[in-house]
Amino acid sequence: MDKITRRMGDGWHTYTIYTVAEALERDMVIVPWRISQAGDWALSDDGYVGECLRVFHSNAATQLITLSYGQSWSVTKAPMLYEERAAERNWAVGDRKSRGKSEARRTRTKNAISAYVTMLLSGDKVDWDVLGNIYRPDRPIPSATVRIDFKKQAFVDMIQQELEKVLLAKGSSPSDTIEKYQEAYDVARANKKPGVMVDVADRFSDFWNLKSALQPNGELPASDFRVLEEVEEDLQIAKEATNGE
Repeated sequence: MDKITRRMGDGWHTYTIYTVAEALERDMVIVPWRISQAGDWALSDDGYVGECLRVFHSNAATQLITLSYGQSWSVTKAPMLYEERAAERNWAVGDRKSRGKSEARRTRTKNAISAYVTMLLSGDKVDWDVLGNIYRPDRPIPSATVRIDFKKQAFVDMIQQELEKVLLAKGSSPSDTIEKYQEAYDVARANKKPGVMVDVADRFSDFWNLKSALQPNGELPASDFRVLEEVEEDLQIAKEATNGE
């Protein structure tokens, strides 16, 4: 249960925000926020319940819905997320970019990014279940949540900073890491270890996707493309061999 205080048109008001379990314990009738009316208990898209304060009908199909924890148009595709809004103290209509930046600054996010970079550089396979439980253990599928959020620009920027910090401390660079992945892949291929080839290729893919996102034009240098093509050329053969083991 949370308490939030915000300024409305006639002054400051304090509202109580409940989890679904807390609302059900109080026999509240919960409705999705997009169809809520003034006085309803409205459910956010991340599982919180607050009061619908008023609804402005622009036309028959479009309403501006004001909730105790936010405001949005009923027809928007963007979800109404209480946690993001609370972190940013942003209760008005607006985009999610600033709220994404706020989430990226949380301690749990920093811990998950640190673990992710460690996995990338250690040679171990990225364990999304572990990362999900570090980042958002409260979500229904933590591994899916962390995969989705790590693709957002605010998170990519933080991963870049952490990666550069760690590599600099080791006296290395992203290109050095790519070369090490290539060497490991070549050794596995020469020794006919398809399972190892798949693992290395998967880790390389994670690192390459990150490095691609960090390029100013969103592209890898031509030399890195050649490395990637070499890996992709044998990946399908390695997977088929692994499946046949």
